[in-house]
Amino acid sequence: MKLILNERPKLTKKHLNFAIAHKNAYGVSISDEEYDELLCNIAEDKFIDRYDRSQKCYEIYDNDVYIGDILFCHYDNEISISIFDEYANKGYAYRAIKLFLEKYYLDIHWFEAVIKEKNKNMEIVEKLLLKLGFEMQYTSSTGEHVWDFNR
Repeated sequence: MKLILNERPKLTKKHLNFAIAHKNAYGVSISDEEYDELLCNIAEDKFIDRYDRSQKCYEIYDNDVYIGDILFCHYDNEISISIFDEYANKGYAYRAIKLFLEKYYLDIHWFEAVIKEKNKNMEIVEKLLLKLGFEMQYTSSTGEHVWDFNR
């Protein structure tokens, strides 16, 4: 497995459909009109940033197969992960986050992970975070579960 930094990740139809399918997990809100406009722009090969530029995007590859992304935001040391559905529940999230924590940003002593209240996979994500050494810190007023990892 390897993580490759993508300085300007481009939105693709696959990424857009993944975000829509998992909107509750990632807090995505896109109207039908916005979706259609994004699809048109993608079809015309217009560049659309996949993520906010304040985040670093590390693409996850296993044997040269693109599995998903790890995002890191320097502002609050928050990490998040997206694994495409066809690779879900196969251990990729654990391996990718473990690799990220062991090899990147070694000067940073804590990281944060946030699970949205409506994430249908909350229990699975919580087990994953526990296995990686994260600890539950608190539940926010909006119902988000905030976890920390300390080196």
